[in-house]
Amino acid sequence: MKRVIEGFKEAIRKNRVGHSYLFVGGNEEARKIGIKFAQMLNCEQKEGEICGSCYSCQKLDALTHPDLEIISVDEFREENKENRRSDSLKIEQIRKLKTWISLKPYCARYKIGFILDAQLLTEEASNALLKTLEEPPIHSLLIIFADSTYSLVPTIVSRCQIIRFPAGQVKTEDIHSALTLLQDKEALLSKSRLEWKEILHTGLRWWRDILIFKLCAESKVLFNKEKIELIRKESERYSLEQVKRKMEVLEKSYNLINRNLNPKIVFANMLEGLKDV
Repeated sequence: MKRVIEGFKEAIRKNRVGHSYLFVGGNEEARKIGIKFAQMLNCEQKEGEICGSCYSCQKLDALTHPDLEIISVDEFREENKENRRSDSLKIEQIRKLKTWISLKPYCARYKIGFILDAQLLTEEASNALLKTLEEPPIHSLLIIFADSTYSLVPTIVSRCQIIRFPAGQVKTEDIHSALTLLQDKEALLSKSRLEWKEILHTGLRWWRDILIFKLCAESKVLFNKEKIELIRKESERYSLEQVKRKMEVLEKSYNLINRNLNPKIVFANMLEGLKDV
């Protein structure tokens, strides 16, 4: 992602660094770019570069810098060992981050907060994060990592500069499994909340590919490029309106599950909605 790095360098040089960024997709690659961005902002040898040898560059690379805070589901599980099945980002974590980032940097130019897997934010945590985005502290930077924009509250997305990364490929058996589960309420209810989100997300990506192929028959922008023949066949089975409707039903279900609504009701309505398509 050389283009992204060059873009950050340009923003630093022109003093146009934003207070909040949303990194969509990419997973590990996106997180590596996030660390590089943090190093460029805080390098002690030359701002906008990464010397790799100064205190800030080395500590950020090791994820141990005192002006770096990382919020994740794993962190909450570690701190709350009696609740190790937690599969969402809690309001307590966002409040903790808000307090931490409001303080002056300990030794760096910027205090930097990472929110990993932001698609797992609860509704309460999303609202708390929104308040921080509306009133960002000076010399602070928040980087929010999520698998998609539709999995977040729209007002959070609108307050961030969005950087998109290529999505990883999903195995054919995983897609088949997800699409099968999306037709079986009882099988779905046997899964965890985190698995529900992954299943719905896989289904959304699949129908998004079919929608794009129907619109422009372009494979370069598909999530599942290697499944182009299957996507072509599926695109011939459904009308444009049917594909759009399927995506609407799945997206609505994803958002309701993200808000911790009753899964029995959510999935019952989802199955009815998909049957009508």
